[in-house]
Amino acid sequence: TPLATQNDFIMALREAKRLTQKISQELGLEVFPYSVFYVFFEQYLEMDYYAAVTFTVAAVSILIVSYFFLGSLWAAGLTMLVVMSVVVDMMGCMYLFGIQFNAVSLTNLAMAIGIALEFCVHIARAFTVADGTKTFRAQVALARMGTPVFNGIALTKLIGVLVLSLSQTEIFQIYYFRMYFILVVLSTLHAFVLLPVLLMLVGPPRLAYKL
Repeated sequence: TPLATQNDFIMALREAKRLTQKISQELGLEVFPYSVFYVFFEQYLEMDYYAAVTFTVAAVSILIVSYFFLGSLWAAGLTMLVVMSVVVDMMGCMYLFGIQFNAVSLTNLAMAIGIALEFCVHIARAFTVADGTKTFRAQVALARMGTPVFNGIALTKLIGVLVLSLSQTEIFQIYYFRMYFILVVLSTLHAFVLLPVLLMLVGPPRLAYKL
């Protein structure tokens, strides 16, 4: 199978690197493995590490930036949780649709974090400045920001993504049209369904001041 072949190449590359490292130490020379196939498969050796670093840095950045604009660490934490859940769900959809986890898809996931934040932060901000109970404040946040977020963010991005569906190139079809279409759908659902529910259940108190 293609997956088995890919895993075989990765294992062979790892063994080749171990062997050349040992030879380099014994001979005192710089020895490295080379193959036409290694140029492509070498990215998978450190993919887990770079994914962990990317998502960790992104999560911390979201927390800091959201706190700066929302004025509430509580609201910033909920926003970060929803945004990162979009990424997790995207990875699940990638598995279902057979989209490989590689350098291109990792780059798209990193960009997706910033795009998903755009969907959520406006609703979270409206919640923090609204009066009343948590349920009422969530309703107010959706009433005030639901239409601007849906029309100004979701629809505009969806129209741009749909243009990519006309591409005849497989890489654009798989890694751009499919992934960004999934991103827009998931971000909309998380911003309009998951985030308001979390705000109603464990939302932060109203800000005593407005930034």
